[in-house]
Amino acid sequence: MSDLDDIAAGDPQRSRALRDALTRLADGPNELLREMATAVLNAEISLRDAVATDTYAAELTRPFQEFWVRYEQLTPEEREQLGTVS
Repeated sequence: MSDLDDIAAGDPQRSRALRDALTRLADGPNELLREMATAVLNAEISLRDAVATDTYAAELTRPFQEFWVRYEQLTPEEREQLGTVS
């Protein structure tokens, strides 16, 4: 079982989704994430090791942090439209 299959708990759909996400990152505009995703897809580094690396972890968490700042500014109605409960 590969590292990605292990992370996906053996679920073929999750494994495929994870590979698809990594492929999008490998083809994306962010140089650091391209480097990380390509290395993971080429089995040069495990995904767990990659995300534990300070440089990659910071780059991966930045979009979520930006989302969270914007999310916190939404009204309860806007959050509901996103399909979340506050």
